[in-house]
Amino acid sequence: AVLEHSEMIPRAMKLFASEYLSGILIQHPEEIGSLAGIAEGSPPVGSGYLFAPALGHARPAGDPIFSYLQDSSSSYAEKLALLRRRFRHRIFAVGARDLTELRGVYESLAAATSIAEEAIEAAFGIAGKPAGLAVLALGRLGSGEFDVLSDADLLFVCDEGSDHQEQGKAVERIMQTLAAYTRDGTVFPVDTRLRPRGNEGELLVTPAQFSDYSQREAHPWEALSYSKLRFVAGSRDLAERAMAAARILFQRFAAEPGFLQSVIEMRAKLDVAEAPGKSFKTSPGGIYDIDFLSSYLLIKHGIAEKNGNLRDRIWRCAGSGLLKNVDAAALDHAAEFLRTIDHVVRLVMGRARKWLPATEHACSVTTTITEQLLQREFAGGLEAELAETCGRVRTIYSRVLTGG
Repeated sequence: AVLEHSEMIPRAMKLFASEYLSGILIQHPEEIGSLAGIAEGSPPVGSGYLFAPALGHARPAGDPIFSYLQDSSSSYAEKLALLRRRFRHRIFAVGARDLTELRGVYESLAAATSIAEEAIEAAFGIAGKPAGLAVLALGRLGSGEFDVLSDADLLFVCDEGSDHQEQGKAVERIMQTLAAYTRDGTVFPVDTRLRPRGNEGELLVTPAQFSDYSQREAHPWEALSYSKLRFVAGSRDLAERAMAAARILFQRFAAEPGFLQSVIEMRAKLDVAEAPGKSFKTSPGGIYDIDFLSSYLLIKHGIAEKNGNLRDRIWRCAGSGLLKNVDAAALDHAAEFLRTIDHVVRLVMGRARKWLPATEHACSVTTTITEQLLQREFAGGLEAELAETCGRVRTIYSRVLTGG
């Protein structure tokens, strides 16, 4: 494969700045062919543009191999192997394009989200395309910001009249198909802890149960989480019923006088939980400040469309008069900066980390790639820029939510 694509060797050398990508290339040198495909050009998957249609509603033509797996007569082991190889190939191409073409982080995350969705659809097909079952996304998958090395936060919804025992087995097959570790690796871990009642709740929930939970038991922070709820696979009608139940949750807390205080207290708990360490997400002024602020405003003021990436949600708030344009611009700038660094650290280190790499070399490489992607230079260093950015975010967060 290397001899066949020898003209790609200079391009491949750029990937050795990334522990993640070089690890794949060393173990699977045939992936050098992916770089030839990138060089020839291909239409972008997903979108980083404001208010783009949610992935899952109007997705481009699917990957033929993922589509083949849904109806293949091959053995289960063969289908798992092909699913893992195809996902690895597609996600490798995402990271390689990032480093060779220096594209923006939201475009990269949208592409990774689309690939993850197609993998989930393939797993749903491998599980037998069970009727009366829907798979919905939450977390970063729900907001269209799935990244390399991300977990998939999923909610499984079944019809009231279906056999829950059989549906439970189907869900276990879907999760096993995605998360089981084989000789070809895994696709990605599946996290179901955001379901009603968390780990203490049933793995499957019906729309009626979800509606009742939303009206009676759900906590304020769950309203923020479910603002990212989005259909991925299975019955779209069933998913729409579940999302209608989530709207009940939004209406309930929008009218709740203590909603704001509950949100502030939950955010403060996350600050304390991570102290004294630093985190792109939970440190004061981190991603959670932007996420909590935008989600709260969209829910409190009854904005119908709450989904989308951080950029989308920030500017929806500004477009509705809930944020000043100058604050929205500062938050947008910070969100792109934080998402970019988090993404680059994953590529450089080959694993997700809470903060910048500890070693001088890895931190230097992270700084260089981040500067290239954002087309900026950080004269005082990346950590100093992070501190300044988080300080601006926390100032806006405090002023908008607490009046501080």
